[in-house]
Amino acid sequence: MIHISLYEGVAEILQRLRSGGKRVFLLSNGQKTFVEAELRMLGILHMFDGIAISSEAGVSKPDPLFYRYLTDTYGADLHSAVMIGNDPWTDMAGAEAVGIDSCYIQTASSPRGIPVKSAFQILDGNLRSIPGWDR
Repeated sequence: MIHISLYEGVAEILQRLRSGGKRVFLLSNGQKTFVEAELRMLGILHMFDGIAISSEAGVSKPDPLFYRYLTDTYGADLHSAVMIGNDPWTDMAGAEAVGIDSCYIQTASSPRGIPVKSAFQILDGNLRSIPGWDR
């Protein structure tokens, strides 16, 4: 049996960001059908201001065009954005390519042995260590 669950603190952080006036977007290299079903099952689909999915955009992370799709489709402001992700290549390299800060969170599914280049690194998986999450 496959079991998916949120990392501890995810719903709280998303809610706090949104209630603080921040816009929250998801960029996924997954398939729309699966991504939306999982977000709905986890009860957080409504917490995103926009969801950019590579199967719809025709481009995927780390390609800078995927971020352009996000701005064109949802009006995301990359000048004030922070990419939070768990993959050094797709998430962190993508953020670097478009010039936005990034926060790497090492999780059980993070690839190992790849150098991580990010403004912040959380190696213990504690999402509450994300700088500024509680503002």
